[in-house]
Amino acid sequence: MTLGKWVCRADIDDGAKPGTTSQESVKLPEPRRLNKLLAQEHEVLRQAAAYLSRRTPRENDLLGAMLESSSGQ
Repeated sequence: MTLGKWVCRADIDDGAKPGTTSQESVKLPEPRRLNKLLAQEHEVLRQAAAYLSRRTPRENDLLGAMLESSSGQ
C-alpha cells in the first residue's frame, strides 16, 4: 500500500473522510456470504413451490407420503 493510500485509509478509519472503515470491511464478507446462501435457498424453494403447484392434489399426497416415509428412516 502506498503512503497516500495509507493516509487516506487512516483518514477514513478516523472519521475524517466518508467511506467504509477497515473494521467494517472485515465484517462485511460474512453477511454477504449469508445473504448469497439465503438467496439461493429462496430460489430453490420458489422453484419447488412452482413445481408442486402444477401437480394434482393426488400427486402431492403421494409425494408427501414418500417424503414422510423416507424421513422416518
